[in-house]
Amino acid sequence: MAVRRAGKAASTTEVNGQRNGAEATGLKGLARRDNAKDQRIAELEGELADREIKISRLERDSRSKDGRIRHLESVAYIDELTGVGNRRYMYDHARLEISRRSRGDQRPLSFVLLDLNGLKAVNDHPDLGHDAGDEMLKHVAAVLQATSRPTDTVARIGGDEFVVILSGADAKGAEAFVKSARQALAQAPIQVNSVMIYVEFSAGITTLTRRGDDGRVVGGSNPLRLAKRMVKEADAEMYTEKRENGAARNPAAISLDKSSALLPRIPSE
Repeated sequence: MAVRRAGKAASTTEVNGQRNGAEATGLKGLARRDNAKDQRIAELEGELADREIKISRLERDSRSKDGRIRHLESVAYIDELTGVGNRRYMYDHARLEISRRSRGDQRPLSFVLLDLNGLKAVNDHPDLGHDAGDEMLKHVAAVLQATSRPTDTVARIGGDEFVVILSGADAKGAEAFVKSARQALAQAPIQVNSVMIYVEFSAGITTLTRRGDDGRVVGGSNPLRLAKRMVKEADAEMYTEKRENGAARNPAAISLDKSSALLPRIPSE
């Protein structure tokens, strides 16, 4: 005997509708997830753009700070008027040079201290003044740089004083440098307001040797303290020369024109 099931069988239309509804719901879910992904991509791209902007700003700030550091180092180590090193620059280089000797560098090291003769006379001259004195200082700095080597150190340590550190030069080498600088200045006077200025200087030399035959113990000395001692000794030598040559009494040679009775004094050999 056949058995008849209770209820009414679902029609084909109803089944298709349910299937279509499920597919629509699935498509909407996919669309929502796809939109969420697009939104997340946009957020990440925005964050990346912000990060790149921040990195760019940081790089610009870093470059700016690097430039500021270089500027401050320049101000700290360079003489603004002449463009050569200043006192701090000179002592830093002196300390490094002496430290090399304490580590076994056998080369001698010479300090030359130069004091310009007559800078005050030029500054006080009615036809010259401080502008001419500044030109005189710049001229001497340029000559010292031109007559020294790239391994040497040229610095202005005071109003009219320069120090040249000659790496690898003994006393004779330092004397040869002083002679070359004097000849260069004698051959190249400067002209300011139709006034010819023949620049001269007094010089003192002190030399450090690795062997210690000058009475100094390189290895056991504080480099900066020894550098200051070297400069002090060169300064004493310079003042001895100045007194012996009467530079303090007869400071600078100034010629108003070629026919002037006041002729330039060429430094004696």
